[in-house]
Amino acid sequence: MERLKLQLYFQSAISTPLQSDTLFGEFCWHYRFLYGEEKLKNLLGEKPAVVFSNGLPEDYLPTPIYPFGRNLNDVRIESGWCEAQEFYTSMKKFKKVAYVKKELFEQFVRELPLKEVMVKLFEIFLRELKEKDRKPENFLTTKSVFREGEITRVSIDRRSGKALEGFLFQERSYYTEYPISVYFLYDPERLERKEIEETFEFMGVSGFGAKKSVGKGKFSFKLEEWDLMETAAGKGKLAFISLSTGYPKAEEIKDLYAEFFTKFPKHGREFGEAAIFKNPVVVAKQGSVFIPEEKKEFYGEFKKLSKNPEHLHSLHIIPYFVEL
Repeated sequence: MERLKLQLYFQSAISTPLQSDTLFGEFCWHYRFLYGEEKLKNLLGEKPAVVFSNGLPEDYLPTPIYPFGRNLNDVRIESGWCEAQEFYTSMKKFKKVAYVKKELFEQFVRELPLKEVMVKLFEIFLRELKEKDRKPENFLTTKSVFREGEITRVSIDRRSGKALEGFLFQERSYYTEYPISVYFLYDPERLERKEIEETFEFMGVSGFGAKKSVGKGKFSFKLEEWDLMETAAGKGKLAFISLSTGYPKAEEIKDLYAEFFTKFPKHGREFGEAAIFKNPVVVAKQGSVFIPEEKKEFYGEFKKLSKNPEHLHSLHIIPYFVEL
């Protein structure tokens, strides 16, 4: 499969997280509108023709979910760092860091196993926390990527189309000033680059996620070359960090260090039926670490979560390979 990076520049607020399975669903609905049902079916099947990562801040990667704390007893802590209680409080703060700068992470992971990389990152985090409570330059929390805001809206009487006096509600939205990177794989024999560009151009005008009808999720974009390094040199035990929201098949992995959540996916408005929700599904968060049976381009599978058996939900994962 070919590899590309998509840079998104949002021009309005969004209401839906930029997760890989949602991106896949949005892409498929817009592709179907442009090219028809038969061409869409060609993208699906046993092997998908396109696999997405989550939307990540430009030049950042998800912080790996890896239990490195047990290794800290072997680390010589420099004098003047902090007392024990402050040290473990800082560990809790570090676990909340959502992203790490890609350049910094690749600098370490090129030479070191993942557990040592995590200790190195934690050392940098501690040093920068001491500098007048300044936010660490090498890290980015979720809140600084997407700022939350609430808009007061008025309820509409569906019978008359008029506003209902006194019926107000708060609608949560997310805003970002950062370009958002989406890494993706595609099969050039089943999906042309021109079709990708036209589909995302349509998506950008139509909007991504919920509340498209009120202007949410508008974006412009550009396609760039894949810029993730091949960091696993084959010296240690192979593992991968998930850049997507999904789950590998049981036979694809030996072990895992992951966090999970239950997702309640919805159909888009294109579905055109009363059943909005699909069946819930347990997925792994981005940054989860898996030890695979073998090295592959992507992992995971389609799930049938809709009452319509022809509708597939993508739980595929783009891996970022490292060594333990």
